[in-house]
Amino acid sequence: MKLRASASTKHERDQRRLTDVASSRPIIEGIITNRDYDRRLAAQVRTGFVGGEQPFSDPRPYLQITQPLNASGAGYAEIGMLCSNYERIRRATGGQTTKIFWGVGNGDSEMRMLMLEAEAKKRISTAAIDSQRFFLEQWWGSLVNLALNSEVLVEAICYNRFFEDIRKEDLPFGRRSHVVLGNTIGNYPNQAEIFGILSRCVRKDESLVLGVQLRTRRPEVILSAYMNRFYEQMVGLVKERIGSRGRIVWDYEKSDNSVRAYVEGIVAFYSKKYEIEEVIGLGKAAGFENALAVTDPTKNNALLVFRRCSA
Repeated sequence: MKLRASASTKHERDQRRLTDVASSRPIIEGIITNRDYDRRLAAQVRTGFVGGEQPFSDPRPYLQITQPLNASGAGYAEIGMLCSNYERIRRATGGQTTKIFWGVGNGDSEMRMLMLEAEAKKRISTAAIDSQRFFLEQWWGSLVNLALNSEVLVEAICYNRFFEDIRKEDLPFGRRSHVVLGNTIGNYPNQAEIFGILSRCVRKDESLVLGVQLRTRRPEVILSAYMNRFYEQMVGLVKERIGSRGRIVWDYEKSDNSVRAYVEGIVAFYSKKYEIEEVIGLGKAAGFENALAVTDPTKNNALLVFRRCSA
């Protein structure tokens, strides 16, 4: 006869998956191969949109390009909002203890969030999901530094998977807050897709924190911020991957308030901008209730906290 594990046994088993980062090598579940990246990129090219999680088999050139971009504006604005409003954010999330980061990239805003947690706690639990194993290895190193420098016990686990391959059963058990910063949701041409993924993985009474970029200026002003060598290099990585020699054409699509870079008719870069009410509406349609919305002083960036109001 097969015995079912009790709830307490399951809790203990799940909790053991979180590992003390200071005494362990990086714990990264899953693996995405070069073939996986190639298949994903080919499928996106067929649809005419290269969006969502970036399909680069070697993300280091991408990281070198995005670091100056984050330092130039939006990344620091997000960090500033976190620092200025963190107590309000913490209350709005309901005090969930385990932070689940969907995408870490270079990890600036995400690490700042954990540093703010470390000021009030002696134990932090967290998980990170990213399609790039290199980013997760870098992230684990940052967690080790946080643990050693702040004398806080940091327990973590990482997942090298695409977002759509994550199930809520995969994630650490406990009171969780899901965090998606850096306008990551804006990389998805199909907003129902990314909100559906998050809705599937966030349990009732858990929270969701979103960092988004707002449409608060004239379209030509927004577009001009992208027409520089950094973004040209970023789109150039996609050009190289699809074997194109075509020129890059930038455009602002008013129908969905998105910045796009076209290469031979393919959208090789996509970044949607939002109205706060629009994000709240998208969240509501996916089963989330808005608990907090704050903007930076320029009104170009926002942080929103949602609570899952239905199972």
